[in-house]
Amino acid sequence: MASLWLDAYDFGAFSFGVNAFRNTFSSMSPIIYSFSIASVQIGAIVGSVIGGWLTDKIGRRNMFTINMIIFTIMAFGAGLSTDPLEFSIFRLILGFALGADTATGFTYIFEYLEAKQRLVWSNAWQLQWYTMYEVTIFGIVLPLWLITNSLIDPLLWRLIMIIGGIFAFIILILRSRIPESALWLAYKGKLATAKRILKKTYGIELQNVPDIDVEYRKTGVGLKSVFSIFRREKWKEVIYSLNGVFSGGIDFWSFGFFVPFMLLAFKLAGALASIEISAIYYGGWSNRFNS
Repeated sequence: MASLWLDAYDFGAFSFGVNAFRNTFSSMSPIIYSFSIASVQIGAIVGSVIGGWLTDKIGRRNMFTINMIIFTIMAFGAGLSTDPLEFSIFRLILGFALGADTATGFTYIFEYLEAKQRLVWSNAWQLQWYTMYEVTIFGIVLPLWLITNSLIDPLLWRLIMIIGGIFAFIILILRSRIPESALWLAYKGKLATAKRILKKTYGIELQNVPDIDVEYRKTGVGLKSVFSIFRREKWKEVIYSLNGVFSGGIDFWSFGFFVPFMLLAFKLAGALASIEISAIYYGGWSNRFNS
């Protein structure tokens, strides 16, 4: 679930950093400004679309590692950027890792956990997202505001990016201990390795499975499998997925993301009030989704 936590952190923290970012590069055009902010979501769309395909090609554990390496490097790069275009490129690639990691994470949950556990973890993602958002506001943004004494200090958005990179690096270290998905290994013919993981994790001994690795005939599934969800017989799944995230995405990125920006720009509230109002606003969204 780390990808959701990072997404919540990035969204929550940088929504308070847009004023500082704008203040740093005051000469940039509105188009460049908009692209700089949206670049992470553009990258996330690409990553989420082909992330599942990459996960199937190189393995769940490998994707977990690669995604966090990319996120760590790109977050530090974004925090040290010298111009908006450079920042946007770093954020675009960071977004790719974020989107791909979500696909990998949910795949791993459904393959690795037993039925009751995976239902709990997969259905609790909204609660976890908003929990991390609140933690970000009061545990990261508020202390940074006290340190910089401003929400328009150029140092603010750089610290936000670098702290995200530190979080990703910690997750990368923790992920070095997780095993590969036994189901993916079995599909790849690596039966002996899959058996060892099942025995170590759950104490399950599969007597009827040989302790050998076999070579299966390749199916030849290519990139076109990425779009298999859009087949006619899958229309219910597509509509369900879009209905679950579309309205939230529109509200988040057309209004909610800029709540602190608007409050400060129109001098409707001070920095501390902006932080508190945003927490209340997203607390309401949390109750809406969870109910």
